Formats: sequence, C-alpha cells, structure tokens
Amino acid sequence: MLVKTVMAAESVGRILGRIRQRLGSLFRRRGSDPWITAHERYPPGTRVGGTVVRFTPVGADIEIEPGVEGFLHQAEMSWSSHLHHPSEVLSEGDWIETVVLRLSSRERRVRLGLRQLADDPWATAHERYAPGTRVCGKVLSLTDERAFVALEPGIEGILHRSDLSWCRRRRPAEVCSTGDRVETVVLKLDPENRRLTLGIRQLTEDPWTTAGERYPPGTKVTGTVVNLTDYGAFIEMEPGVDGLLHQSEMSWSSRRIAPSEMLSEGVSLEVLVLDCDPEKRRMALGLKQLTEDPWTTAPERHPVGTRVRGRVVRLDHHGAFVEVESGLVGFVPRTDLSWKRVQPSDVVGTGDSVELVVLRVDRDKRHLTLGLKQVAEEDPWATLHERYAVGDRVRGTVTNLADYGAFIEIEPGVEGLFHQSEMSPDTLDEGVRQALSKGDSVELVVLNIDPSRRRISFGQRE
Repeated sequence: MLVKTVMAAESVGRILGRIRQRLGSLFRRRGSDPWITAHERYPPGTRVGGTVVRFTPVGADIEIEPGVEGFLHQAEMSWSSHLHHPSEVLSEGDWIETVVLRLSSRERRVRLGLRQLADDPWATAHERYAPGTRVCGKVLSLTDERAFVALEPGIEGILHRSDLSWCRRRRPAEVCSTGDRVETVVLKLDPENRRLTLGIRQLTEDPWTTAGERYPPGTKVTGTVVNLTDYGAFIEMEPGVDGLLHQSEMSWSSRRIAPSEMLSEGVSLEVLVLDCDPEKRRMALGLKQLTEDPWTTAPERHPVGTRVRGRVVRLDHHGAFVEVESGLVGFVPRTDLSWKRVQPSDVVGTGDSVELVVLRVDRDKRHLTLGLKQVAEEDPWATLHERYAVGDRVRGTVTNLADYGAFIEIEPGVEGLFHQSEMSPDTLDEGVRQALSKGDSVELVVLNIDPSRRRISFGQRE
C-alpha cells in the first residue's frame, strides 16, 4: 500500500511539473509569467496568504496567486510530531496565512511553513514542565511499551510502561485508552532533543515503602495469581505488591510439580509470607506451609509391613517413584519390583495405581522404601526346598560371568553360583569367560540349598 501511495505521489508530481512547465511557457509567450518576479514578492520569511487547493500524501498545495502555488509539507504544519494527515489541520478551500521558507523560480516551487507563525513551545518548555510538575494531557496513541500524551499543541510526553503503575507487567492499554485525559507528573525534560518523560505511578506512594510493616514473615495473606513461570507463580497481594511462590514451596512432595499443574492465572489463594525485602522489592511466599508436613507422622501412619496404595509418578533405571499421598513419595528399588531380573518399565508404567508394602521409613531423611514383589508375587525361595534337592540335575541359563565363576538362573527369581572350583577340568583349562557366555543353557548338579540366605550353588563334577 505504501509503495502504491509513493508511486501515485510521484506520478502526481510529474504531472504537476509538466503543467507548470506548460503554464510557464504559455506565460512567457504572453509576457505575463508570475514566476519571473516571484523571488521579489516572496523572499524567505515573507508572510503570505493562500487557499488550500488540494492534499497530497505528504502535505498540501496552496495557491498564493493565480499561477503561483506553494507546497506546505505536513511536517511544517504543526509543532506536533503526531500529525498523521494534513486534513487533521486543514480543509480544502481554507484560506490560511503561511510563511515562505524557500523559493526557486527556476523549479517554479515555493516551500511554505505554517508552524513557524507560532512560537516553538519547546523553547519555553522548561518554564512550564520542570521535573515534579503535575500536568494533564490527552492520550494520543499507545504501543505495547509506552503511551504518548499531548500536553499542549506541539508538546507531547512519553509514558513508559514501567512508569504507568506500581504493578508489574501492566501494559499501557490496561491503564488508559486513546483519547483519555490523564493526570501525570513530569519526570524528565530534554528541550534540546524535544523529549518529555512522564509518570503516573509517581502520583501515589510506592506500596513497597511500608510493605515490610503490612507483610512480616509468618503472615497469612490472600492474593491472586498474576503470572505463571517454569519455576513458580507470582501472587499479587495488592496493586503494586506481589511475591514469588517458588515451585519448591508449593507442595511437600519431592517430585517436581509444574506450577501450571497446581495453579492457573486469576485464581485467588491463601499463602504464607516467608520473607519480605522492601528494598529489593521481593517477597517469598509459601503454600505448603499452610498444611502439615506429611513426613512428620509418616512412621506412625505407614509403619514397616503396612500395605499402601499409590500412583507411579516416575521411572528410572534404578526403580520407580510412587506417590502414596500428597507430599509423600516413596521409592521402589528395581530389585523389589519383581523376584525376577527385570527393568522397571517391564513391571509398571507412569500413572499406574499399585499396591505396595512398606519396607523402610526414615522421617529425618524423608525416605520411604516400598516393595511390589512382596505383594504381587509369591517368593520362589519360600518353597524352593520342595522343588529342588541336593544332587538334583537342573538346567539353567547363564545370566552373568565373573572371574571366579558364573551365575545361573534355574527359574524366574532363583539364581545361584556355579563356582570355578566346581567346574570340570576341561572348562577350567579353557577359562570361565571363554567356555561360557551369557544366555548359554547348561546342565548342572545342585550342590547346596539355603533358602533363608537365598543361596543355591551348582557343580559340574559328579
């Protein structure tokens, strides 16, 4: 659109130029070309009256006398920097008084000015707008970061986002609208660069000045969630005073819970003031402190041997983390997931509800060890003596190798040692790691069974 407008403006300019040349030729032939003596009648600085004959994209053409037109650029119409179109100041057919800025008889052009007829308001701005002065103005326009306010014709001030309100993250559109009249205070004046900085929040006392008196540590307060981040939530207690509810202070759970899982913007909630630092404008808040720490009475509520039900919240290579209740997460070691050799993901999945038995609980270290195999499966060692006797020949699978022998699994959950001292001479000559490999199936003889110590040994010699 801008390109089309510029091209149109250039086309109009070329057409007008040809018209001026033809008029000039015509006037010269007739001996009455007004441009011949225009420089005598209209030297720079001369005040001249004229009629607005047409608008252009960047100004207006003014007829000074028949055959002589001047151009009044938009920038020369007003001391204001927020003039968007000539029609905001003029109308076609208006008679106006202007001043000649430049004249070129050869180019048949007169450059006119309108704002020069009035004193530059910035020349005496320091007399009216000293820092600290309260002033009223009209909001001209808004952006995401600032508002522009007209104080008088030609004088506009800037309201930065940070000076609109004591509240954080407040956008200009949330405080005022275009056309509103607002009361402000002058913060900074720079006449040379024609800049005036204004503030609204400075009209009221900074709420943080006395925040330490109203919000001492230990105070329960009700606030509104105004912003959520990855690390916590900002809670506004009053306009301009908010505090951080850190993720670690939301719940007694050791599991990292995303703030968005517990809260949402606009929600009102009660929190506890943990720390208040008015100088740094910081306040630390807590939510979990309003409820009892579940670890305080965990040993009494969940003694060793108690069966509990929980939800799997996370898996890793070493086991599963299970939330037994809000703020109380226990750990199921991989070896207590099953009597077999398994990976945690082979037994449970995140979100599963499982029944477990409490194996250990440590209130001071906040550790809760749980077992699944003790509930879900029968211990194969409990009845091992019923299935195997010393001297029985059994077949098993090599699960692991060591310099001193091999570990053989004869059924899920039952694994024993095949020591090198019990191997045949041929196997010894070849070496354990060379003679056997993981996954090999071997036939052996049961040498010893000790279910209480969960041990069974094998031999190759008869």
